[in-house]
Amino acid sequence: HWALQPDSMAAERKLRAEVDRCLKKVQEGQELFEELWVQVHECDNSNQREKLEGELKKEIKKLQRLREQIKAWITSADIKDKQPLMDARKSIEKDMERFKVCEREMKMAGRAGMPKAADPKEQAKDSAREWINNSVEALTAKVDEFEYEMEELQGSVKKKQKPPARLTELEEVVGRHKDHVNRLEKVLRCIDNETVSPDELEGLKADMDLYLSGEGEENGLDVTNVDGMYEDLQDRLEAVDQAAPIAAAVHPHKQHVKGKDAEADKERERDAEKQRAAAAAAKAQLVALGNNAIRLAEEESAAGKAAAPPIPAALLPVVPAVPAVQPPAPPPPP
Repeated sequence: HWALQPDSMAAERKLRAEVDRCLKKVQEGQELFEELWVQVHECDNSNQREKLEGELKKEIKKLQRLREQIKAWITSADIKDKQPLMDARKSIEKDMERFKVCEREMKMAGRAGMPKAADPKEQAKDSAREWINNSVEALTAKVDEFEYEMEELQGSVKKKQKPPARLTELEEVVGRHKDHVNRLEKVLRCIDNETVSPDELEGLKADMDLYLSGEGEENGLDVTNVDGMYEDLQDRLEAVDQAAPIAAAVHPHKQHVKGKDAEADKERERDAEKQRAAAAAAKAQLVALGNNAIRLAEEESAAGKAAAPPIPAALLPVVPAVPAVQPPAPPPPP
């Protein structure tokens, strides 16, 4: 099924592997899209539905990028059997039409909720959510792009050959991008639970915009220092780690909540998270002011399982000796 070039058998095998990987990604992406589609239309909770719709949008954009690659291959003379590619393209376009329907429903729901959106506090939260989602989407797109390049480089490295410097560089960048995605999703949860206010994100916004534009180093930003960009929010992010599992926030399509009981549980979780964040902030402030009592208590707790030191002999209580009991003397002879 492939137009073989006598002088480029290796290139032909490489192209075949690329096409196979692409078609596999299309299949996996469409399975996830279908799962999200069902959950979006079954979800009764407005906040959860909004998160699911954001996940659905990210998945359709990934499929659209794969569609562009497939379109280029369809026009290529190197591939003779184009039917699998054409089928994949048509299938993606059907999902794109389905998403347009969902998008129209989202806009109609947004117009129906205009009075709530007019609240300045809600507007600020919506703006913060939009910025976070856009940043996560941009980082995810870069990760997909770099991981594709990494696959290409790994395929060209022979056994016992030293990996190229570019591959090592990409591994570091991808790891850093994924770290940012994880932390931004925690920030989003903090915005939803009101443990972080939108105003507190101004510094992070400026740094992230420089990071994404590739102009961070030119403007004095240490792009390798991920912790530094979230330093002001670290106590609240740690409280998120200590609360419910992060997987529920990172992959909301895997969690489906319904009914008033679920709403009450989420409200209690938000209150508990606020209390944990406040306690973490107070603790950090006390330590910063020189209160060593907390630090000493933590050290003592950490060493709680260590063996206790022996008690000096001088401090042991003195136990009086008990005299030995003598047997009675035998009676005198008659």
